[in-house]
Parts: sequence; structure tokens; C-alpha cells
Amino acid sequence: MESIALKYRPKVFDDLVGQDTISKTLSNSIKSGKIYHSYLFYGPRGCGKTSTARILAKALNCHSPVKQDPCNKCISCKEISAGNSIDVVEIDAASYTQVQNIRDVIIDNVNLSPSRDKYRIYILDEVHMLSNNAFNALLKTIEEPPDHAVFILATTEINKVPLTIISRCQTFRFKPIPDRIMLKRLEEICDKENIKYEGRALELIVNFSGGAMRDSLSILEKIASFSQNRITPANVSEILGYPPSEIIDNLSSALLSKNISEIHSIFNKINDEGIDPVLVLKELRNYFSRCFLAKNGLEELKNIPDLNPFIFVKLSRKINRIIEEIKYSDNLSLMAETFLYTVIDTTVDLDAIIKRIDSINSKDVNEENNFQGQLKKTSDKAEPNTRDDSFKGLWNKLLTSILKDSFPLYNVLLSSDISLDNDKIIINANNEFESSIVLKNLPLIEKNLSNNSSKKYAIEIGIKKKIKNEVLKNTDVVEKNDDLSSFKLRDLRDFDETFPEYNKIKKIFGSDIVKFTREK
Repeated sequence: MESIALKYRPKVFDDLVGQDTISKTLSNSIKSGKIYHSYLFYGPRGCGKTSTARILAKALNCHSPVKQDPCNKCISCKEISAGNSIDVVEIDAASYTQVQNIRDVIIDNVNLSPSRDKYRIYILDEVHMLSNNAFNALLKTIEEPPDHAVFILATTEINKVPLTIISRCQTFRFKPIPDRIMLKRLEEICDKENIKYEGRALELIVNFSGGAMRDSLSILEKIASFSQNRITPANVSEILGYPPSEIIDNLSSALLSKNISEIHSIFNKINDEGIDPVLVLKELRNYFSRCFLAKNGLEELKNIPDLNPFIFVKLSRKINRIIEEIKYSDNLSLMAETFLYTVIDTTVDLDAIIKRIDSINSKDVNEENNFQGQLKKTSDKAEPNTRDDSFKGLWNKLLTSILKDSFPLYNVLLSSDISLDNDKIIINANNEFESSIVLKNLPLIEKNLSNNSSKKYAIEIGIKKKIKNEVLKNTDVVEKNDDLSSFKLRDLRDFDETFPEYNKIKKIFGSDIVKFTREK
């Protein structure tokens, strides 16, 4: 009995799943009669490279083509499908790595005319496995082949193929098949094969196959045989070692509640049931990523934890790093559990920071010195410098709205000096870069102002002054005996780069001195 993977292997260009651009290009090429002498197909495993090579070979040698597609009924098409055509030679390059093999199979025979069909076609699968000498021997033949010869090379690692070979081929990049397309294809095959399935079970198969259609069909057949043509999430988990959804739910809850004993208990269960710990981490990472998308209205997900969306981003990123760090470990389960405890610290720190920002609406501005003489102003909420309480409320509403639209702008406004002069809002940012962010997002600020108030405001953007007397305390730029108050100028017009104290003042206060006035 023919396997599902072979039964539903593409037979014409339209059967290729997820490779529409490639199938259209090749079919148009055959239709117009513009046949190239060498093709190079590259991409991940199971995405249709070898199947496309066979379809192309059948289309070129078909005795009764249907438009640009092979008929799959003539003797040539049947022999190519069976792999025993005398004019189409399939070579597994992993088994023919040496230069002598290439000479015996290709170079010595390529000049011979086809026995029956129009073209003599050579399909070299996993071509990157050839030795350097074998590539060099093949180079001249690929560059100037006889008119009746066509080469089709396929590889999963194009980086190992010499550039001299690549430059002489027409290259096609096969991309991983998108999940939605693969899921639809699996549903169609299950309906044709009378296999009962649950949607979540097929989603797990698609996720596990990593964009490879062949892998997904092999897994589908294996689980269908195990479960008597009924595909359920439980069956998929048992066959593939995939974590059930309840384990991910329990583990995420334990992680967010900082329950170390519960996390340890869950990993004991994972070990007892033989579940792959790396798959557990991948599903946990994906869950937090979906939580972030759902919080922003981009995906539907039930029972989302009531946390700031950016906590989910940090968690997903941290877990992804753990996956990379433990993949070469000799004890995956122990390392997965141990490293996951470090994520608890991340959630605590993030939660504290974000709660602090959200809970404190107004505080006095605190300034600190740093040893570079720059002042850093911090505030938990940028409250406008005005006695107008209604405007203060308006500004806080504005910040809340900005947070949803632009987190970088929210951070800049949070640390800026805000003041109101009649109907003009003055925003003084920390530096030129932050002021450019405000300027770039000015339409967004104006939009949120109009949404929260019927009153029209003009907006002025500037850079706040960074001068502070304590800057001299922790700097070694000025010596103890220096006294800047003793500067005496003959004429203010003489104060330029030649003035003795110019550089000293510039080092203390930074940037260029653009204006100098005498204190009255």
C-alpha cells in the first residue's frame, strides 16, 4: 500500500504547495520554450525541491504534455516517477562524492544523445555533499553542456556550493511552507483519507514539522496508524513527545506566580511522561508571544494573564535564549528547569518597574549627577509645570494614550520638561535626539490632544538646560584652586576659542557656548 507522503506527492506544477512563484516561473518557461541548461533548487528539507525537479524532468520529456504540465500517463512520465528512466539520471550526491564517480556517471556520458526522449536530464540531490574536486570536474560540463543535456541541482545548504557553480545555474529559493497553507493541505488529505481529526491536533503537527510538508504527512500517517484514523492532541503528544496544553497552562501560571515548587513538580511530570523539555520551552515561548499579540488585539486568545504586554515580550525573549543555551546540554530537562528559574527574577523586576510607573502619577523631579558631568532627570510621571489642574489631567490622559501607540515617544515625554504658556504647550526634551523623536511624532501628539480636549493648543519643542551647580562636585575637570567667578573680560566680543578659560568652561558644561552674558 502506498504511503500518504508518496500518494500525495506533487505530480504537476499546480500541486506544489506554498511555492507559487517557482511553479509559475518554471511552467511559463516550458510554455515559451525557453529552457535553461542548469537549475539550482535550494531551501529547507521537505519543501518540494526534489518533487519540483521530477515534475520539471517529466514536463521536458513528456510525450503528451497537457499545456505546460506532464501528462503522467505516457511511458516517459511513468518511468521518471518510478525512478527508472534511462534518460533521466537521479544521483544522490552524498553517495557519489568523489571526482571519479562524477566522471563515470556524468562527464563520460553527457555527450551521448538521449535514448528515446528529448533531453538527457541529470538530477543531483544534496549536491553540496560533492567534494571540491568533483565540483571542479563538473564545472566545465555545466558551463557548456550539449544542447540535449539539462542539469537540476538540489541542496539544503547552498552556502556549501561553490560560487562558480551557483553563477552558472538559474537559482530558485524554496521557502518553508506557511503554517496556514500546510494546515489546509492536511485537512484536505484527512477528508480524502477518511481520517477524523481535531483542529488543535493538526496545528501541533504543523508546528512540529517546521515548514516541511513531507515531514507533516509522515507524522500524520504515523499517528493515524497508531490511533486508528483518529487524530487528537493527546495522540500527537504521546507519539511526538509534545507537551499537552494543560502542562503549558500550568507552567505559565507557576512561572508568573513565582511558584518554584510547582515548576519543579511540573518538570517531574514532564520527565515521567517522556515529554521533550525543549518542546516545552518552545511552546511556552510561543504562548507568551501570543499573549502579547492578543493584548494588542492582533490575535484571539482566552484567559490572558492581566499583565503589562511588554512583560510577555521579555519572557518570550528570555525563554528563546534558554532554548539556544541548552540545546547542546547532556541533561536537557535539568538545564531547562534550572534556567527557567532565572526567568522568575526577570518577571519580578519587570513587574515592579511597570507597577511603579503605572501607580505614581506625579512626583517632584529628582536630579542626579554622573561623573561625566551630565545631568539625568528622572520622574515617575512627567507632570506639566503649571497650576492649571485641568491641563495636568489632560496631559496624564495624553500619556496614557501615547503609551498604546508609541512606547519610545512615551518614554521621551515621561522624562521631558512640560510647561504651559497660555495656549502653548512647551516640551523641552533632554537632548537633540529625543527632541527629534517628539518632532517626528508631533502629528500623533496633536491627534491625542484633540481626542482628549476640544481646546486647541500650539506645541513648541526645545531642549532643556542641563546646568546645575553641583556638577562641579564630582568632576576632576576643574582643579580645587580654580575660581570661575574671577573671569574678567575686556570685551564680551573677545570671548571666543582663543580666550584662556574657553575650553575649561566647555568641558564643564558640555557642547558649544553660544551665548555669554554678564550677570548683573
